Amino acid sequence: MREHANAGMSLYGSTGSRKYLNAAERRRFTKAALQAPPEIRLFCLVLNLSGGRISEILALTPAAIDIDSGVANITTLKRRKRGIVRQVPLPRNVISKLDRGFHLRQRQRDPDSAYRRIWKWSRTTAWRRVKEVMAAADISRTAAMPKGLRHGFGSTLPRTSYHSI
Repeated sequence: MREHANAGMSLYGSTGSRKYLNAAERRRFTKAALQAPPEIRLFCLVLNLSGGRISEILALTPAAIDIDSGVANITTLKRRKRGIVRQVPLPRNVISKLDRGFHLRQRQRDPDSAYRRIWKWSRTTAWRRVKEVMAAADISRTAAMPKGLRHGFGSTLPRTSYHSI
């Protein structure tokens, strides 16, 4: 008999602790991210608002951001086929800040720059930056990792208004 594809997957660790951030923790993460330097702030906001993996957000290029439509085109990394893209809407003000902070429109017009990553960090550096924001948000234990944001994205509806970001 074949096991179900999701067998063994759980939102809780072996000790019963949550693997995801709840809505209050996600709000605290957003608040702490807003206090971080712009490059870290924008990375954390996109990670939190998109439900993407660190590597998926690090892979974003100016060409992957549709400024006029307000979406990020994220290439998924954990599918059986390559090249699967999901369009994730982001708040207009976050898109605007990405454009201003990283000169997206200008870079989209330059073929050499349009496909260069927005964040040039390594995966380890990105992980450290997110952990720093988690610590500033007083988030600890099992859920205090970038994966906790992704699991929280899928298991809770954000109630935060992102108009003031």
